[in-house]
Amino acid sequence: YNAMPGWSVDLPLQRLLYELGKTAPGNSLARIDAAMAVVNAHCAAKSPPLMASPARALLLPKDKRRSLAYLAHEFLNANWQPLYVSDVRSLVRPHGLTAVGSAQLMDNYDHYVLRAAARVQLAAIADDDQRELARDYFCNQRFRCDVFKRRAARLHDDARAPQLLERSYALSCPAGNVRYRVRTASGHLRFDNVVARGIVAALADGPRTLSSIRLARVDVEDLLANALTLCAANQIRPVEATSVDVTQLRLTILGRLDGPQEVLHLPLSCGTAVPLERDILRALRDQTPGRKFARWRACLGDSA
Repeated sequence: YNAMPGWSVDLPLQRLLYELGKTAPGNSLARIDAAMAVVNAHCAAKSPPLMASPARALLLPKDKRRSLAYLAHEFLNANWQPLYVSDVRSLVRPHGLTAVGSAQLMDNYDHYVLRAAARVQLAAIADDDQRELARDYFCNQRFRCDVFKRRAARLHDDARAPQLLERSYALSCPAGNVRYRVRTASGHLRFDNVVARGIVAALADGPRTLSSIRLARVDVEDLLANALTLCAANQIRPVEATSVDVTQLRLTILGRLDGPQEVLHLPLSCGTAVPLERDILRALRDQTPGRKFARWRACLGDSA
């Protein structure tokens, strides 16, 4: 869900798009297009609240912005209201739900997303909900993917490690495209080491479990730590142990490319999907030759 306080400076932008879209003719795609034309003109005239809105970057020229379908879904909404995490937790608590973490793995690690001074301040807050709210102020959180559970029990390391080791993992991109450094809110996270590269090399031929990866003189803790870091950086991801044929689904997605209902992801046969740039999707659709595209075809499988 869209979260506060990160969206606070975008409230005027959404309200103007919504009000303009209400009176524009046509379906939602035509209405958001008309509203965006007016808002972009206002931005060109340096309207202060619009210039302060990071979300105006979504209203770029047609070849660079998000699809009209997404923009209509996002902004032409009478009940559009970003939420504070404490409000969401209050809403679900009567249903017996407890927050257990974020589906965005990076967000679960304070040392990845917070600077040292922020971590010190948060350590002084005992209440979990108040701490999470204050944490969102340090992160200027705009989007949350909270995971809740009934009767949640915390796993100890001796129960957690075997589950992680027996889970299958797959690369999120070709092995040659893997980056061993990512920028986070607290700086750069670097993980260019023998263990991380060994995990990537082992997954280059397809999904496999961590327990099946044998690296010389590497203990389980080091293997798990690097695997979780690679997952947090979205270079690898947990996947299903079985595979299914996704050829027709890929063809359908590629057939929508450059249209109002385009999807900028392709599914993998192991139960996940990866985001792709338009030039790579077009090359896969058009069977364009080239080493760059060949790497992606190999990563996606023969059906790409």
